[in-house]
Amino acid sequence: MDMMEQALELGRRPHVVVATPGRLVDHMNSSGNEWSLSRLRFLVLDEADRLLTDTFAEDLAKILSKTPKERQTCLFTATWTPAVENLADATPQPGKQKPFVYRMTDSVETVGTLKQHYLLVPSHVREPYLFYALCNPPESIAHMRVAPPEPAKPSRKPKKVNKAFRPAKVDEDSVKQPPPTMIFVSKPRTAAYLAKLLQTLGIRATALHSRLKQREGLNSLNLFRSRVVPVLISTDVGARGLDIADVALVVNWDFPSAPEEYTHRVGRTARAGRNGMAISFVTERDEEKIHKVEARIGTSLTELSLPEDKVLEGLNAVSTAKRIANMELHDSEFGKARGSSC
Repeated sequence: MDMMEQALELGRRPHVVVATPGRLVDHMNSSGNEWSLSRLRFLVLDEADRLLTDTFAEDLAKILSKTPKERQTCLFTATWTPAVENLADATPQPGKQKPFVYRMTDSVETVGTLKQHYLLVPSHVREPYLFYALCNPPESIAHMRVAPPEPAKPSRKPKKVNKAFRPAKVDEDSVKQPPPTMIFVSKPRTAAYLAKLLQTLGIRATALHSRLKQREGLNSLNLFRSRVVPVLISTDVGARGLDIADVALVVNWDFPSAPEEYTHRVGRTARAGRNGMAISFVTERDEEKIHKVEARIGTSLTELSLPEDKVLEGLNAVSTAKRIANMELHDSEFGKARGSSC
Protein backbone atom coordinates (compact mmCIF):
# COMPACT_ATOMS: atom_id res chain seq x y z
CA MET A 1 0.00 0.00 0.00
CA ASP A 2 1.46 3.37 -0.97
CA MET A 3 1.51 6.55 1.13
CA MET A 4 -1.60 8.03 -0.50
CA GLU A 5 -3.75 4.96 0.17
CA GLN A 6 -2.49 4.79 3.74
CA ALA A 7 -3.22 8.49 4.28
CA LEU A 8 -6.80 7.97 3.11
CA GLU A 9 -7.20 5.04 5.52
CA LEU A 10 -5.83 7.09 8.42
CA GLY A 11 -8.19 9.92 7.50
CA ARG A 12 -11.10 7.56 8.18
CA ARG A 13 -9.91 7.42 11.83
CA PRO A 14 -9.51 3.64 12.28
CA HIS A 15 -9.69 2.11 15.75
CA VAL A 16 -6.48 0.08 15.25
CA VAL A 17 -3.35 1.11 13.36
CA VAL A 18 -0.47 -1.31 12.71
CA ALA A 19 2.64 0.48 11.52
CA THR A 20 6.40 0.63 11.51
CA PRO A 21 7.71 3.66 13.44
CA GLY A 22 9.30 5.26 10.40
CA ARG A 23 6.21 5.07 8.21
CA LEU A 24 3.94 6.32 11.01
CA VAL A 25 6.20 9.34 11.55
CA ASP A 26 6.15 10.05 7.81
CA HIS A 27 2.35 10.27 7.97
CA MET A 28 2.44 12.38 11.14
CA ASN A 29 4.72 14.88 9.40
CA SER A 30 2.55 15.14 6.29
CA SER A 31 -0.99 14.84 7.68
CA GLY A 32 -1.54 18.33 9.06
CA ASN A 33 -4.58 18.20 11.36
CA GLU A 34 -6.44 15.44 9.50
CA TRP A 35 -5.82 12.94 12.32
CA SER A 36 -3.77 12.66 15.49
CA LEU A 37 -2.77 10.30 18.29
CA SER A 38 -4.22 12.53 21.00
CA ARG A 39 -6.97 10.05 21.91
CA LEU A 40 -4.81 6.95 21.80
CA ARG A 41 -5.48 4.55 24.69
CA PHE A 42 -3.24 1.56 23.97
CA LEU A 43 0.29 1.54 22.52
CA VAL A 44 1.79 -1.86 21.64
CA LEU A 45 5.46 -2.34 20.78
CA ASP A 46 6.01 -5.73 19.18
CA GLU A 47 9.60 -6.97 18.82
CA ALA A 48 10.40 -4.47 21.57
CA ASP A 49 14.04 -5.54 21.75
CA ARG A 50 14.52 -4.17 18.22
CA LEU A 51 12.40 -1.07 18.69
CA LEU A 52 14.29 -0.04 21.84
CA THR A 53 17.53 0.49 19.93
CA ASP A 54 19.14 3.65 18.60
CA THR A 55 17.87 2.82 15.12
CA PHE A 56 14.28 3.59 16.12
CA ALA A 57 14.91 6.03 18.99
CA GLU A 58 14.16 9.24 17.07
CA ASP A 59 10.95 7.94 15.49
CA LEU A 60 9.68 6.45 18.75
CA ALA A 61 10.38 9.69 20.61
CA LYS A 62 8.31 11.57 18.04
CA ILE A 63 5.42 9.11 18.36
CA LEU A 64 5.46 9.11 22.15
CA SER A 65 5.50 12.90 22.24
CA LYS A 66 2.15 12.96 20.43
CA THR A 67 0.36 10.36 22.57
CA PRO A 68 -1.49 10.99 25.86
CA LYS A 69 0.45 10.44 29.07
CA GLU A 70 -2.49 8.45 30.38
CA ARG A 71 -2.30 5.36 28.21
CA GLN A 72 -1.46 1.69 28.51
CA THR A 73 1.80 0.62 26.89
CA CYS A 74 2.46 -3.07 26.18
CA LEU A 75 5.81 -4.44 25.05
CA PHE A 76 6.33 -7.91 23.59
CA THR A 77 9.71 -9.46 22.95
CA ALA A 78 11.28 -12.88 22.54
CA THR A 79 14.70 -11.50 23.48
CA TRP A 80 15.54 -10.12 26.93
CA THR A 81 18.02 -7.39 26.06
CA PRO A 82 19.66 -4.91 28.49
CA ALA A 83 17.37 -2.15 27.18
CA VAL A 84 14.27 -4.24 27.93
CA GLU A 85 15.63 -5.20 31.35
CA ASN A 86 16.42 -1.58 32.24
CA LEU A 87 12.90 -0.54 31.31
CA ALA A 88 11.36 -3.34 33.35
CA ASP A 89 13.49 -2.49 36.41
CA ALA A 90 13.16 1.29 36.15
CA THR A 91 11.76 3.19 39.13
CA PRO A 92 8.26 4.37 38.19
CA GLN A 93 7.50 8.06 38.03
CA PRO A 94 5.45 9.55 40.89
CA GLY A 95 1.86 8.37 40.64
CA LYS A 96 2.75 5.58 38.20
CA GLN A 97 2.80 1.84 38.85
CA LYS A 98 5.86 -0.35 38.37
CA PRO A 99 5.64 -2.19 35.03
CA PHE A 100 4.06 -5.62 35.14
CA VAL A 101 6.48 -8.17 33.67
CA TYR A 102 5.56 -11.68 32.59
CA ARG A 103 8.25 -14.05 31.36
CA MET A 104 7.36 -17.39 29.85
CA THR A 105 9.39 -20.50 30.61
CA ASP A 106 12.86 -20.04 29.19
CA SER A 107 12.66 -22.54 26.35
CA VAL A 108 14.33 -22.11 22.99
CA GLU A 109 14.01 -25.03 20.60
CA THR A 110 14.60 -25.78 16.95
CA VAL A 111 12.47 -28.30 15.08
CA GLY A 112 13.61 -31.86 14.45
CA THR A 113 13.33 -31.53 10.66
CA LEU A 114 15.99 -28.81 10.67
CA LYS A 115 19.56 -29.96 10.02
CA GLN A 116 22.00 -27.54 11.61
CA HIS A 117 25.61 -27.33 10.44
CA TYR A 118 28.59 -25.07 10.83
CA LEU A 119 31.38 -24.42 8.36
CA LEU A 120 34.70 -23.50 9.95
CA VAL A 121 36.60 -21.19 7.58
CA PRO A 122 38.67 -18.00 7.92
CA SER A 123 36.54 -14.89 7.48
CA HIS A 124 38.37 -13.72 4.33
CA VAL A 125 37.75 -16.92 2.31
CA ARG A 126 34.05 -17.49 2.90
CA GLU A 127 32.92 -16.49 -0.61
CA PRO A 128 34.10 -19.59 -2.56
CA TYR A 129 32.58 -21.87 0.08
CA LEU A 130 29.27 -20.01 -0.11
CA PHE A 131 29.26 -20.24 -3.91
CA TYR A 132 29.96 -23.98 -3.85
CA ALA A 133 27.32 -24.65 -1.17
CA LEU A 134 24.66 -22.78 -3.16
CA CYS A 135 25.52 -24.54 -6.42
CA ASN A 136 25.73 -27.97 -4.77
CA PRO A 137 22.99 -28.19 -2.11
CA PRO A 138 22.65 -31.44 -0.14
CA GLU A 139 20.19 -34.02 -1.46
CA SER A 140 17.79 -33.39 1.42
CA ILE A 141 16.98 -29.93 0.03
CA ALA A 142 18.15 -30.09 -3.60
CA HIS A 143 14.70 -31.29 -4.69
CA MET A 144 13.25 -27.99 -3.45
CA ARG A 145 14.79 -26.13 -6.38
CA VAL A 146 12.14 -24.18 -8.26
CA ALA A 147 12.32 -23.23 -11.93
CA PRO A 148 12.05 -19.44 -11.70
CA PRO A 149 10.12 -17.28 -14.14
CA GLU A 150 12.16 -14.85 -16.16
CA PRO A 151 12.68 -11.57 -14.28
CA ALA A 152 11.26 -8.44 -15.86
CA LYS A 153 13.66 -6.29 -17.83
CA PRO A 154 14.77 -3.16 -15.95
CA SER A 155 12.82 -0.07 -16.97
CA ARG A 156 15.85 2.19 -16.80
CA LYS A 157 19.51 1.85 -17.56
CA PRO A 158 21.82 1.10 -14.62
CA LYS A 159 24.32 3.67 -13.50
CA LYS A 160 27.50 3.76 -15.52
CA VAL A 161 30.52 2.27 -13.82
CA ASN A 162 34.13 1.92 -14.80
CA LYS A 163 34.20 -1.04 -17.19
CA ALA A 164 37.89 -0.92 -17.99
CA PHE A 165 38.76 -3.67 -15.53
CA ARG A 166 35.46 -5.57 -15.54
CA PRO A 167 34.95 -8.86 -17.37
CA ALA A 168 31.42 -9.87 -18.32
CA LYS A 169 29.19 -11.41 -15.70
CA VAL A 170 28.43 -15.15 -15.80
CA ASP A 171 25.30 -16.04 -17.76
CA GLU A 172 22.56 -17.05 -15.30
CA ASP A 173 21.39 -19.84 -17.62
CA SER A 174 24.78 -21.55 -17.31
CA VAL A 175 24.51 -21.82 -13.52
CA LYS A 176 22.11 -24.19 -11.79
CA GLN A 177 20.15 -22.03 -9.38
CA PRO A 178 19.99 -23.04 -5.69
CA PRO A 179 16.79 -23.90 -3.78
CA PRO A 180 15.09 -21.00 -1.94
CA THR A 181 17.79 -19.62 0.36
CA MET A 182 18.02 -16.81 2.90
CA ILE A 183 21.49 -15.53 3.78
CA PHE A 184 21.72 -13.46 6.96
CA VAL A 185 24.37 -10.78 7.44
CA SER A 186 25.05 -8.15 10.08
CA LYS A 187 25.41 -5.01 7.93
CA PRO A 188 23.53 -3.47 4.98
CA ARG A 189 26.74 -3.11 3.00
CA THR A 190 27.45 -6.82 3.34
CA ALA A 191 23.96 -7.62 2.05
CA ALA A 192 24.48 -5.39 -0.99
CA TYR A 193 27.97 -6.80 -1.56
CA LEU A 194 26.88 -10.45 -1.47
CA ALA A 195 23.92 -9.75 -3.75
CA LYS A 196 26.25 -8.21 -6.35
CA LEU A 197 28.81 -10.98 -5.87
CA LEU A 198 26.28 -13.76 -6.48
CA GLN A 199 24.69 -11.91 -9.40
CA THR A 200 28.13 -11.64 -11.00
CA LEU A 201 28.58 -15.39 -10.55
CA GLY A 202 25.26 -16.08 -12.28
CA ILE A 203 23.11 -16.73 -9.20
CA ARG A 204 19.89 -14.75 -9.03
CA ALA A 205 19.98 -12.86 -5.74
CA THR A 206 18.50 -9.77 -4.14
CA ALA A 207 19.12 -7.85 -0.91
CA LEU A 208 16.89 -6.67 1.94
CA HIS A 209 18.16 -4.09 4.43
CA SER A 210 17.32 -0.76 6.03
CA ARG A 211 19.09 1.39 3.44
CA LEU A 212 16.55 0.42 0.81
CA LYS A 213 13.47 2.54 0.28
CA GLN A 214 10.24 0.80 1.22
CA ARG A 215 9.35 0.26 -2.43
CA GLU A 216 12.75 -1.31 -3.08
CA GLY A 217 12.49 -3.56 -0.03
CA LEU A 218 9.02 -4.77 -1.02
CA ASN A 219 10.28 -5.43 -4.54
CA SER A 220 13.10 -7.60 -3.16
CA LEU A 221 10.63 -9.55 -1.04
CA ASN A 222 8.27 -10.05 -3.97
CA LEU A 223 11.09 -11.24 -6.22
CA PHE A 224 12.04 -13.84 -3.61
CA ARG A 225 8.49 -14.91 -2.79
CA SER A 226 7.65 -15.37 -6.47
CA ARG A 227 10.90 -17.32 -7.01
CA VAL A 228 12.14 -14.93 -9.67
CA VAL A 229 15.27 -14.96 -7.51
CA PRO A 230 16.06 -17.95 -5.27
CA VAL A 231 18.43 -16.13 -2.89
CA LEU A 232 17.57 -13.32 -0.48
CA ILE A 233 20.44 -11.72 1.44
CA SER A 234 19.09 -9.94 4.50
CA THR A 235 20.07 -8.23 7.69
CA ASP A 236 18.06 -9.23 10.76
CA VAL A 237 15.10 -7.18 9.53
CA GLY A 238 14.25 -10.34 7.57
CA ALA A 239 14.53 -12.75 10.50
CA ARG A 240 11.19 -11.85 12.08
CA GLY A 241 7.64 -11.14 11.12
CA LEU A 242 7.87 -11.80 7.38
CA ASP A 243 5.58 -14.29 5.66
CA ILE A 244 7.96 -16.28 3.46
CA ALA A 245 7.04 -19.88 2.66
CA ASP A 246 9.17 -22.87 1.68
CA VAL A 247 12.66 -21.62 2.48
CA ALA A 248 14.98 -24.60 2.01
CA LEU A 249 18.26 -23.21 3.31
CA VAL A 250 19.32 -20.55 5.81
CA VAL A 251 22.93 -19.38 5.77
CA ASN A 252 24.44 -17.37 8.60
CA TRP A 253 27.17 -15.44 6.80
CA ASP A 254 27.80 -13.51 10.00
CA PHE A 255 27.23 -15.66 13.07
CA PRO A 256 24.61 -13.97 15.28
CA SER A 257 25.75 -12.43 18.55
CA ALA A 258 22.73 -13.63 20.55
CA PRO A 259 21.29 -17.18 20.64
CA GLU A 260 17.80 -15.74 20.21
CA GLU A 261 18.79 -14.17 16.90
CA TYR A 262 20.07 -17.56 15.76
CA THR A 263 16.71 -19.20 16.44
CA HIS A 264 14.87 -16.35 14.71
CA ARG A 265 17.02 -16.78 11.63
CA VAL A 266 16.98 -20.57 11.30
CA GLY A 267 13.26 -20.51 12.06
CA ARG A 268 12.70 -19.26 8.51
CA THR A 269 13.18 -22.83 7.25
CA ALA A 270 11.91 -26.33 8.17
CA ARG A 271 8.37 -25.06 8.75
CA ALA A 272 5.17 -27.11 8.90
CA GLY A 273 7.04 -30.42 9.03
CA ARG A 274 9.16 -29.75 5.94
CA ASN A 275 12.87 -30.43 5.72
CA GLY A 276 15.27 -27.55 6.03
CA MET A 277 18.92 -26.82 6.58
CA ALA A 278 20.93 -24.12 8.32
CA ILE A 279 24.61 -23.55 7.56
CA SER A 280 26.52 -21.15 9.80
CA PHE A 281 29.91 -19.80 8.84
CA VAL A 282 32.12 -19.93 11.93
CA THR A 283 35.26 -17.82 11.75
CA GLU A 284 38.17 -17.25 14.10
CA ARG A 285 36.02 -14.80 16.11
CA ASP A 286 32.93 -16.95 16.62
CA GLU A 287 33.91 -19.83 18.92
CA GLU A 288 32.27 -18.39 22.03
CA LYS A 289 29.10 -17.47 20.11
CA ILE A 290 28.53 -20.98 18.79
CA HIS A 291 28.96 -22.48 22.26
CA LYS A 292 26.30 -20.12 23.61
CA VAL A 293 23.89 -21.08 20.82
CA GLU A 294 24.43 -24.80 21.37
CA ALA A 295 23.90 -24.43 25.11
CA ARG A 296 20.69 -22.48 24.56
CA ILE A 297 19.06 -24.75 21.97
CA GLY A 298 20.27 -27.97 23.59
CA THR A 299 21.69 -29.26 20.30
CA SER A 300 25.19 -29.44 18.89
CA LEU A 301 25.75 -28.10 15.40
CA THR A 302 27.52 -30.64 13.19
CA GLU A 303 30.48 -29.67 11.05
CA LEU A 304 29.78 -29.50 7.33
CA SER A 305 32.62 -30.85 5.26
CA LEU A 306 32.92 -29.53 1.71
CA PRO A 307 35.44 -30.93 -0.81
CA GLU A 308 38.18 -28.33 -0.75
CA ASP A 309 39.48 -29.23 -4.22
CA LYS A 310 36.02 -28.65 -5.70
CA VAL A 311 35.60 -25.40 -3.78
CA LEU A 312 38.93 -24.10 -5.06
CA GLU A 313 37.94 -24.80 -8.66
CA GLY A 314 35.72 -21.72 -8.45
CA LEU A 315 38.31 -19.55 -6.71
CA ASN A 316 39.31 -17.51 -9.78
CA ALA A 317 35.70 -16.77 -10.74
CA VAL A 318 34.85 -15.83 -7.16
CA SER A 319 37.91 -13.58 -6.82
CA THR A 320 36.93 -11.74 -9.99
CA ALA A 321 33.34 -11.42 -8.77
CA LYS A 322 34.57 -9.96 -5.47
CA ARG A 323 36.46 -7.23 -7.31
CA ILE A 324 33.45 -6.43 -9.47
CA ALA A 325 31.07 -6.30 -6.49
CA ASN A 326 33.36 -4.01 -4.51
CA MET A 327 33.88 -1.71 -7.51
CA GLU A 328 30.13 -1.43 -8.09
CA LEU A 329 29.52 -0.57 -4.44
CA HIS A 330 32.29 2.01 -4.56
CA ASP A 331 30.95 3.56 -7.77
CA SER A 332 27.43 3.74 -6.34
CA GLU A 333 28.73 5.42 -3.14
CA PHE A 334 26.70 2.91 -1.15
CA GLY A 335 25.67 4.02 2.32
CA LYS A 336 26.85 7.63 2.15
CA ALA A 337 23.33 9.06 2.33
CA ARG A 338 22.09 7.18 5.38
CA GLY A 339 23.57 5.79 8.57
CA SER A 340 21.23 3.01 9.73
CA SER A 341 22.86 -0.26 10.75
CA CYS A 342 20.20 -2.90 10.04
